[in-house]
Amino acid sequence: MERIATLKSDQVPERYSIFKLHLSLLERGWLKEAGTVFTETFRSLSGRTFSYIRHSSNGHEIDRTDFYIEDDAPQPEISQFLEEVLSDANVLKLAEYFQINLQSLKFDDVVKYINQKISPRYSEDLDKFDGFMLLAPISQPPSVSVPQGYVLGSLQEAHIELVARQWSLDSGVEYCSKLLDEVRTSISDRPGFGVFPANCPAPVAWCCIDSGGAVRMLHVQTQHRGRGLARILVRSVLSAAQQTHGTQYRLHSCVKKINTPSLNLFLSEGWDLQPKNFKIMFVRKY
Repeated sequence: MERIATLKSDQVPERYSIFKLHLSLLERGWLKEAGTVFTETFRSLSGRTFSYIRHSSNGHEIDRTDFYIEDDAPQPEISQFLEEVLSDANVLKLAEYFQINLQSLKFDDVVKYINQKISPRYSEDLDKFDGFMLLAPISQPPSVSVPQGYVLGSLQEAHIELVARQWSLDSGVEYCSKLLDEVRTSISDRPGFGVFPANCPAPVAWCCIDSGGAVRMLHVQTQHRGRGLARILVRSVLSAAQQTHGTQYRLHSCVKKINTPSLNLFLSEGWDLQPKNFKIMFVRKY
């Protein structure tokens, strides 16, 4: 397994759209967390390409790794690649919660390997991504008018606490400095949109793009639902992403199985429901 020049987004087939967009985020300045995002690419003896993108907290603890592994890659080469990425030294750096993403037919094989590698210190958090994964359409979203009395605008620094507190309630993630930092970078590094009542500085609905190219934090306050605000926000973030990265670079979204309104919204907007959720979370046991 030989290290080669870092894979470029335009070299990744559209079949692996999540990794393709993730690389484009790096290339076009939508990931500015200096020292916390790292990527490497390898070529096997058979000529296949393997790559990964690693996210770390404070440049140390590994929070997430996204993999590029082709569907027809042989298992011995996959194992060799994973040994490079998940060396014993790197396993010791894994954060309390460690996420992997792999949009490939080899997903189950890779999860099995990682389970064996990091057991018994870690186990799968089966509830974390127990939902539907959807990919954005490659067509441009139609324009939509904001209802009377509302204004569409960009999220600002002043909105971070509001968005973070609501996201904590919606997702069950602990409200803490790490969550605030994640919301802050989502708003400062990538387009985040809010819908504001006229002459009001606080949004009543909002949506962001996370560091892996997922639509997240979509929320509409209860008293403002039924006006199409979520649809406006989804179209806005998709349009912004397409303007920078192109329509072949597809956002994705993970929707909880119990969240029928959100699932129906994305499906009605032409988002493609995937055969499985290509994300999994591991949690440290001790």
